[in-house]
Amino acid sequence: LAYATRKRPYIEIYDLLGDRPITTLKGHNLVLYQMSFSPDGKRLVSSSIGYSPLILWDTKKWSQVASLPITPGSVSPVTRFSQGSNNLIIYESLLDSNTRNVRILKAPSLTEIENSGNATGQ
Repeated sequence: LAYATRKRPYIEIYDLLGDRPITTLKGHNLVLYQMSFSPDGKRLVSSSIGYSPLILWDTKKWSQVASLPITPGSVSPVTRFSQGSNNLIIYESLLDSNTRNVRILKAPSLTEIENSGNATGQ
């Protein structure tokens, strides 16, 4: 179980069967806004309030594997994995207007990240 509150900038991972905490995922500077698991459960994407990048986590090692930029001028994106693919659907609000953007971004697979040695997602 992944758990976060809007009062903290991290995600706590719990073992429900063992009724104990497993680890804490730290990487955001501001409080968490939302998170979403990939359809295969191997990755977790999270976002925080403000202008911070999206963070992609490996759910086997519980480690940060990529940092994905948001559109300049947007704030607090809502991100979901699309069903059955590596795509992220990103809903962004521009800070200075009522404009909303929807972007589709290919989230790198864990294999792609390992093979490239690139942990930025770019």
